[in-house]
Amino acid sequence: MTDLSLLLEDHQKFHSIFQCRRFITQKAGVTPYGMYKQALRELDGRTWSALDDILTLREEEIKLERLRDRLLAKVDGLLEVKIARAEITIERLRRGLRDRYREWAEFYAQAAHLRTVLGIPEGEPLTEERRAALDEEMIQYQIATSIKCNLLAGERPLSSNIVENILTMPDRMQEPLLASVTHPKVFASWYDSTFSATLAEAPAKMIPSIEEAKVLIESHPAAALLPAPV
Repeated sequence: MTDLSLLLEDHQKFHSIFQCRRFITQKAGVTPYGMYKQALRELDGRTWSALDDILTLREEEIKLERLRDRLLAKVDGLLEVKIARAEITIERLRRGLRDRYREWAEFYAQAAHLRTVLGIPEGEPLTEERRAALDEEMIQYQIATSIKCNLLAGERPLSSNIVENILTMPDRMQEPLLASVTHPKVFASWYDSTFSATLAEAPAKMIPSIEEAKVLIESHPAAALLPAPV
């Protein structure tokens, strides 16, 4: 029979790299800036989750050490069970953290790559003026993509929800979107010439290793509050 440990070694707790790239960042983001925002959102959430997991792991390690100290003073079957339970909990947390680091490394690389694609100068923050322009482009592209999907599916290009969204936009942004009804070919040409597809996939050299991801996460200012490992 197949070894259980071998089967469980193949288990991946969190998302695959393909899911991270295509169905989280790319699907939700659409434009390079939208994908950048999504990658940052995923990176932020996983950074705090990893820090919380590290705290939980260290808490369990301290509990285990205390249980072992108690067992040295007195043989106790119940303590032995508690020690075994604590060791299993710690192993499960370590495995979960390793997969968390793998996922984190992917979103870190995506964010770094997309920042370069957007031409944001190295070491400089994104200015509010540039953020506003990129946000405007992202929203227009998202609406335009919904229209294009409707046209490809043979449906009416503008649903009531899309019309409502278009009418909330500045006049200069409405015209090419409304053209999808009267001049669908003109709209398609405008869409293809205005927006270029960008993949969220970062070059392999930009993806940190598990150990590098751990070091980067623990370089977060909040990590200074973490107690030293047992």
